[in-house]
Amino acid sequence: MITGRYCSHSLLGTTQAFHLMSNDVRTDGLLTSFVMLSIWQLSEYLQKKNKTALLMAGICIGGAMLAKGPIGLFIPAVAVGGHLLFSGQWKRIFDPWWLLLLVPCALLLAPMCYGLYMQFDLHPEKEVYGLKGPSGIGFFFWTQSFGRITGESHWSNNTPWYFFIQSMLWDLQPWVLLFIPTLWKRIKDLFQKNKVDTVPSEWITLCGFIIPFVALSFSGYKLPHYIFPLFPFAAVMIAAYLVHFAERLPRWLEFTQLGIIHLLLVASVLIMFWAFPVSSYWLPLLFLLLYAALWWWRSVAVDTADRWLLPSLMGTLLFQIVLGLHFYPQLLQYQSTSMAGKYIAEHHPPSVYWHDKFGFALDYYSGRTIPNSYGLPLDTLSPGTWILVFENTLAAMPPHKVIREFEDFPVTRLSRSFLDPKKRSQKLRKVYLIELVKRE
Repeated sequence: MITGRYCSHSLLGTTQAFHLMSNDVRTDGLLTSFVMLSIWQLSEYLQKKNKTALLMAGICIGGAMLAKGPIGLFIPAVAVGGHLLFSGQWKRIFDPWWLLLLVPCALLLAPMCYGLYMQFDLHPEKEVYGLKGPSGIGFFFWTQSFGRITGESHWSNNTPWYFFIQSMLWDLQPWVLLFIPTLWKRIKDLFQKNKVDTVPSEWITLCGFIIPFVALSFSGYKLPHYIFPLFPFAAVMIAAYLVHFAERLPRWLEFTQLGIIHLLLVASVLIMFWAFPVSSYWLPLLFLLLYAALWWWRSVAVDTADRWLLPSLMGTLLFQIVLGLHFYPQLLQYQSTSMAGKYIAEHHPPSVYWHDKFGFALDYYSGRTIPNSYGLPLDTLSPGTWILVFENTLAAMPPHKVIREFEDFPVTRLSRSFLDPKKRSQKLRKVYLIELVKRE
């Protein structure tokens, strides 16, 4: 049987959240890594009282905070603090050696705090996001995170409190079905700690997941990837549940899991033969071979846990292979900022602006920071300047020639009409990369 440690690695690595983090790189990937490294080192200190582990944990917490602010400290603090409280070690919460964490953490944060102080706190005349004279240090340590809960932050997208419950139904696939009984069992264990059949008495995973999840759910501004750093805790809990209680799971739940996997595989087939038809048959052939392996692995699984894990692992990997090697490369042909950025990087124009269409991908793929042309007297721009514009703005541009035409669609907001090849053209907009020319 797959051991609990490798089981949790496999569970986390095959979640849709992890797949998205690998394809749409954000600071949450760094936050997740640093948080889990800090949890590992804090656990080392709790078990062995190793002071070096505390220093390493401080480095990791500092890295997590540099990635995304105080949440990098909040998650390890409530995970370990909750564990000490519920395991009856509350006196260790006041262990003075915890202060050792602050040394490497403060050293890592010092250059950033200095920069924020010099850029904002020394310039009360500045206005940022409609706020006059904001404190850069105050924003970093409070407003950007806790201010979204208290209402001090101006960011709000009017999402309901159950937003993350909804988003997790996709982002924790294909394991979300298992997470429901897992979470229920762990909460039950918390109130029945003296019973014989409870899972081993660690509460880091439960507290590390639930407390930040509840706190983030009351934030005024939510995006699905905000809870991705909590998924390692969920993966460990699911793995422990499978190792200890797989034999007790009803067969209908196992077949429902297989059904979910096959829905992902049906989606893979639709991608390959309908939305973006494959041009060669190596991917469908690989798909068939791995699908056969799915059923073979299920037939040779030695126990219930493996019967759950092996088909699910193979099924979700199949889906993610199709997404990573075929779907996303095809989809990004319609992200004009990516395509324009690559074209700019290849041809090295002396000067480039964007007028209508902006995206971080434009800067990333072009290898330069491309400024906005709004407010500039366009007639005074020198010939040879490139500008990225939408079709409806083209006529208002100074004399120019079209260098390249791109098709554009907001690829993060997919629709059935866009995925349908027959209707896709109706959903696309034209974006043009133009070069200014001399007036005749």
